[in-house]
Amino acid sequence: MKQLIPALLAALCLLLASCGTSQVATLPMGTDETPVESEASESTGPWAPTGEQMQKENAVTDLLNESGEGYSYRIPQLNCQTQDAELINTAISDELMPLVDEAHTAQAQGYDPTCVEIGWESHWCGDVLVLLTHSSYPNDCAYHQVYCFDRITGTRLTNAQILDLCGVTQAEYNARMEAKNYELALQKITALYDDAMGFLDRWCSESEQNLINYENGTYDVLIGVAAASENLVARTAFLHDAEMMLFDDMALSPVYFDGTAHLLRDTLRGVYTDGFGNSYFTGVRVNTD
Repeated sequence: MKQLIPALLAALCLLLASCGTSQVATLPMGTDETPVESEASESTGPWAPTGEQMQKENAVTDLLNESGEGYSYRIPQLNCQTQDAELINTAISDELMPLVDEAHTAQAQGYDPTCVEIGWESHWCGDVLVLLTHSSYPNDCAYHQVYCFDRITGTRLTNAQILDLCGVTQAEYNARMEAKNYELALQKITALYDDAMGFLDRWCSESEQNLINYENGTYDVLIGVAAASENLVARTAFLHDAEMMLFDDMALSPVYFDGTAHLLRDTLRGVYTDGFGNSYFTGVRVNTD
């Protein structure tokens, strides 16, 4: 996952800001400073008294390897006593604390940690807190999680609830997407098969799935040639050139991707994974070979 995840946070903030909330105030990553509150935050709701810090860090760890390189691990926790806040805190800890434990183990055994940094940042949109966590790895790879929390009700917000706050129904959202009536939109794209073409051919000028209204004759030619090519190397090159053209034209920006992983003992076999990345364990059995 490349470092384009801030686009997701920006999309959420823009969506909420369009609902008439006050200007977004940010809390610098890895600090415990009190966030600047909007005028709508006079009511304390289930929070601790207004003015106290809204986030706290559960783990702050800085390690140095033999080369003197630093590894920073900062894990936030919501400072709020509600069920949803506790569920968010548990989810964050379950996701990130094992990485901190792995880092300490790595240092003790004399090798570099897999995860080089854990951090977070938060943004306020009126009474809605958008909390973003990240775990970074070598080669510009990072994983992110986004949590939207209503400080008045003390509940976690889903995407549908965010739309409700903006007075937009899911049907209206879908209609505007289909009519290409928007300036910035966040949309999940799922390929029907495990191939780059499953993501790229939808952006051709005449494609009904081209929700971004992208038009580029050269792109259309590259996708067409790739579809007809029987040479795997040439086909890959055509698809790569088309992908770079799509990004150079800034037609869209990848934000994040879904991923799954499983660990299977050597004595077992029979895990089936389909083209969507779903894994099925009903056929797992002891390996008798």
